Amino acid sequence: MLRGIGDGAEPSGANAPRRRIAARGRPLEDPACAGCRQLPLLRALRRAGLAVRGGLGCEPPAAGERDAPPGRVARMAGAVEALVRPGALVAEARDLALLVVADRGPHRAAAVESALAAAGARVVRLPAGSGAQDAERLVAEALASVRPAALVALAECARREEARPPLAIEPARCNRCGACLGLGCVALSDPGGEAMSIDPARCVGCGLCAPLCRGGAIRCR
Repeated sequence: MLRGIGDGAEPSGANAPRRRIAARGRPLEDPACAGCRQLPLLRALRRAGLAVRGGLGCEPPAAGERDAPPGRVARMAGAVEALVRPGALVAEARDLALLVVADRGPHRAAAVESALAAAGARVVRLPAGSGAQDAERLVAEALASVRPAALVALAECARREEARPPLAIEPARCNRCGACLGLGCVALSDPGGEAMSIDPARCVGCGLCAPLCRGGAIRCR
């Protein structure tokens, strides 16, 4: 896994390029997934020190970090899996830190939550459109719950929404802290030099990165 400076990596020099954190799956690999609504959730799970087993509903499942202790593993699943086999998922999550249902389609949230609650999970909802701060707070709330806990995060796919004007980084305000890179968005990078960079060809103007910037450098073009 790549690590960005916002998540604890040390730069090799004052202006050495820093790599954004790897948000495993399509938000990392697919340029069309800039602005993915699940990026704040993925960031919150990383910052909580959790290894992810499974995947978003739009990506193939993965085994995750095999050496991670069960108490530090988040089992991630899509909405269909949660609706078809809620009992099996909740049973699997009893020995893990958290069950996370992350997918498209917020209209399915109530049905998913009801199915998981009926299977014995303590359900916490991450509302569609939540930013990084809310995601961290609700992940912490779910982790503090009596197990098994299930965090449900269903949001519209960014690829189905109309893109807004791309954002830009004002070099004079960027202090190169790397906090924005921790989001894992494909539009953000560090080319080295005096400031981070936003690719206008990839940025969809979602604004998820702006609250992370300590210098207020991320603005509309």
